[in-house]
Amino acid sequence: MDALACLLDTVGLDVRDGRAIVSATPDWTLDLGPSDGYVWVASRATTVWVWSGPDHEVVRAGSALLVRAAAPIAIGTSPDRHEPPDGSPTDPFDATGVHLGTARFGTLAAEALDLPDVLRTRPRDALSDDVLRTLGHLDSLTAARRASAHRDALARTIVLTVLRDEQPPFLADGSIARCIDTLFAAEPSRTTGDVVSATMRCSRRTAERRFRESTGRTPDELRRWYRSLQVRQALLDGADEHEVAHRFAFAGVGSLRRALARARPPITADALDPLAS
Repeated sequence: MDALACLLDTVGLDVRDGRAIVSATPDWTLDLGPSDGYVWVASRATTVWVWSGPDHEVVRAGSALLVRAAAPIAIGTSPDRHEPPDGSPTDPFDATGVHLGTARFGTLAAEALDLPDVLRTRPRDALSDDVLRTLGHLDSLTAARRASAHRDALARTIVLTVLRDEQPPFLADGSIARCIDTLFAAEPSRTTGDVVSATMRCSRRTAERRFRESTGRTPDELRRWYRSLQVRQALLDGADEHEVAHRFAFAGVGSLRRALARARPPITADALDPLAS
């Protein structure tokens, strides 16, 4: 399991398919009210504009976007406003190839994933094979009965494609990627030193320097922070503190609390550089 998957499993991600937009007219604008989490928009064949407040993003055919839904959102086929889409779901000629839905992250996601207000598939405006294939399957299930679970699973694939292209900044350094993946996925009994030795072809000192340059933390510190996410999420889920201490092999509640107090999140390169814009 890679580091991004570990983070998502820990903090939680709930993705739902919303609707396939159908319209009998070529130009339309769909308004959405504010809500928790994000709205995802993906297009198979139509270029659409997505507004959140005064700002807008363009979603080209074969790409997808996540936008924070704290403010009203408008989705349309041009920069100008038009009537809402008015097509029939049973008329294949009214299909636009545009799908949307919701993505909600757990409480700790802001810290763990460092999510911006807008995320999109990369390179910008390039076709994504994963998005196109997934939308094709979604289109085939639009009118199917008892297929909502399948559609939600496909919607999750679209959101994961965006998150893979817009990973947290501290995961961007390819030279330490395999080490971070293994640190997060390894059993607690496996030491950090063993993971570093097995995954990096350099000295421990060089590895720590690379980690500090990319994450602001040593391998030990980064692993302790990830472990703290797991512990805090268990507590947020309502687990008893003593049970959590036992589950994560702490000597007791006091040891657990001290470990949480010492844990520090990664620091991105921009945050480390006082001159960075």
